[in-house]
Amino acid sequence: MMNSVHLKNDKSGTMEVYIDITNTYKIRLNTGIQRVTKELVLRLYDYNETQNATEFIPIVFLDHFRLWKRVTRKEWVRLYQGRPDPKRFRLSNPFPSSLLKSFMGTVPEGSIFLDMDSSWHNRLKRGPLFKELHKKHINIVRIHYDLVPILFPHFCHRDTFGKYLKHLAASLTYASLFICISKRAEEDLLALTQELSLAKDFETTVLRLGADFGVRGEKTVQTSGIKHQGYCFDPLKEKGNYLLCVGTLEPRKNHALLINVFEQIQHRFPWVKLVLIGKEGWDVGALIQRITGHPLYNKSLFWLKNVNDEDLDTFYENCVLSILPSFYEGYGLAVIESLMRGKIVLCSTEGSLPEAGERYADYFDPDRPRALEKLIVGYLTSPEKRRKREKTVGKFDAYTWNESARDLVDILDSLVSNKSPVK
Repeated sequence: MMNSVHLKNDKSGTMEVYIDITNTYKIRLNTGIQRVTKELVLRLYDYNETQNATEFIPIVFLDHFRLWKRVTRKEWVRLYQGRPDPKRFRLSNPFPSSLLKSFMGTVPEGSIFLDMDSSWHNRLKRGPLFKELHKKHINIVRIHYDLVPILFPHFCHRDTFGKYLKHLAASLTYASLFICISKRAEEDLLALTQELSLAKDFETTVLRLGADFGVRGEKTVQTSGIKHQGYCFDPLKEKGNYLLCVGTLEPRKNHALLINVFEQIQHRFPWVKLVLIGKEGWDVGALIQRITGHPLYNKSLFWLKNVNDEDLDTFYENCVLSILPSFYEGYGLAVIESLMRGKIVLCSTEGSLPEAGERYADYFDPDRPRALEKLIVGYLTSPEKRRKREKTVGKFDAYTWNESARDLVDILDSLVSNKSPVK
């Protein structure tokens, strides 16, 4: 059984897809969910220019005015590139053309509301919003990333569990379709509904994500509003001499294990550096103190908070090994970003990482530092072993964000035409 899918029937024949990008638009980061949102939305803007069957309309909710604002491509490109807005949005007249004065009255029946980013953090809660959308016969589609707050609450901020639980309950009640970013994310979702004996009134499908950076020459920038100050590490000068780990610093990412292993191999490989790239997350005060207070900090151990895409590409290209020791990932973008660039990847066996890395990555138990140490030592001591593995990695069939966006369009087309979602 599936929550009712309502088809739009208007004279233009154009299906309207409203994409809530409020969280990504406001926090302006470029990792994880925000990366997915930025890459897909920019390509969906471009899709509008090539066809008339579907119009993708990114929108943000302005809490102060209790209004929805339609985001232009120009505004999105500025965010995509990490550039600040030249002018902050002001309500210069009661209802500018970019505002949807009465969202419920504006959106045609049978349209799609695509809940794409981490909207459980939004002030506008999904429960009452989805209820009203459902009453207006607007189809609700959720892009589902993972169930980390439910399955691993100890890896999340204490406020996140409650917010996420309410968000998930609303989605399970009203969504017609969950578009999952991995088979593992889909399996976890279905297992949860079965365990809780919930009626499955929705369909699920899997969307494969891209791994390339930039479109039309436009590059994203990871930014926290602080002007970039330059790096204390040059990946070109240190080509082949460093281990790389890309990901937000947070307990789930298991950076402590990687640092432990790095310390163990230092006496044997004093020339090897460890470079951590990622913003500061939650509950990592002790970890940051350990990193910044380490005797090898900015000598052999480096932490870079804000790295733009062009430079991140360079860091990937010149590392000797890319390592992801996470306890769980809903997908693992850094895995495919590394493999796409022909790099040897060592990642944990947990979550969807084996799904992302397939036979091209090497795996270890995230609770066993000796297993990771053995893999690292094996590659560092044998250039021939590295060359053979890199030859295999070179056969990895990387997906692009253009292909991912195309698949998303096909999935939504299948939904409104009453076909089974694309698998």
